[in-house]
Amino acid sequence: MENSLPALSLLILFVGIDVSKAKLDVACRAGQQLSQRVFANSAAGYQQLCDWLASFAAKAVHICLEATGSYSPPVATFLEQAGYAVSVLNPAVLVDYRRSLNLRRKSDALDASLLARFAQERQPPLWHPLSQAVQVLRHWLRQRRQLLALHTQLTNFLEDPQLLAPIRQQWHEQREQIRQLQVISEVQVVRHLHQQPELLLLWQRLQTIPGIGWLSAAQLIAAVGSLSRFSHVGALVSFVGLAVSQQQSGSSVHRRPHLDHHGQRPLRALFYLAALNAMRSDPALAAWAQRLRERGKPEAIVHAAVMRKLVHIVYGVWKTGCDYDPQRAFPLQAA
Repeated sequence: MENSLPALSLLILFVGIDVSKAKLDVACRAGQQLSQRVFANSAAGYQQLCDWLASFAAKAVHICLEATGSYSPPVATFLEQAGYAVSVLNPAVLVDYRRSLNLRRKSDALDASLLARFAQERQPPLWHPLSQAVQVLRHWLRQRRQLLALHTQLTNFLEDPQLLAPIRQQWHEQREQIRQLQVISEVQVVRHLHQQPELLLLWQRLQTIPGIGWLSAAQLIAAVGSLSRFSHVGALVSFVGLAVSQQQSGSSVHRRPHLDHHGQRPLRALFYLAALNAMRSDPALAAWAQRLRERGKPEAIVHAAVMRKLVHIVYGVWKTGCDYDPQRAFPLQAA
């Protein structure tokens, strides 16, 4: 659909972009009127999109898109640098919004129009690109993660008892090469952090938290990026996917509280392992968990509570710039 909106010199243009590997489905909304087009997901396509948006002569433009892995950051960064107000949503937000509108159909064009409508109705907070230092850290950690997956895959292949000896030898050599590259990527992560004074101090400070080692501290910095993205600790808890969801209406509808897993799965896995280690290594956290058990909480609930507690501790350490202090994290126990 071509540009069909009227002159918008006094209006705000709300734009939704559904980002896929090859294309951008774009919807522009002003009032109740909608216009849609498709552009290539490339530098040339980004410029064509900007030219199209400029043709509306709107007083202001608010663009909304989903966080879709490695596809959304380039276009979001380009548009933000071009001077547009950009919001990047957790994909779960659009899922909940679609459900609230009782929509069953799904397409790229429809998702774009929903994002534009969401921007118009909710006006979500603005997104800003992460610092170059954090982006480089993300690249090194992504390489390590990919190499680890390849190493695991080759290890599984080598467990085949019917594997021919020449093939086994080739795959064994490839696995060793991948392992060496993985070690190099880990060295690069540490070297990069030591070259960034602000990140280095934060990285060292996060490692004072029980259950958080050098790698998990680096992964936390890469995933969170900047604490300014989260207005309060609850936002970070939700980002990790540890917020508690509960459904209750009158006396007929009641669902037991459960974790809302609309969040970052790798971060949840990180805090899952950190909670296990922390309950073994930190007496204050172990005592806090034991108090929950004594109140009759099942072990799964205790573990989830420890994970959330660790998120609170991370938020506090990051925000205050102070090392982990058990007396500060558990003031009632200290008293």
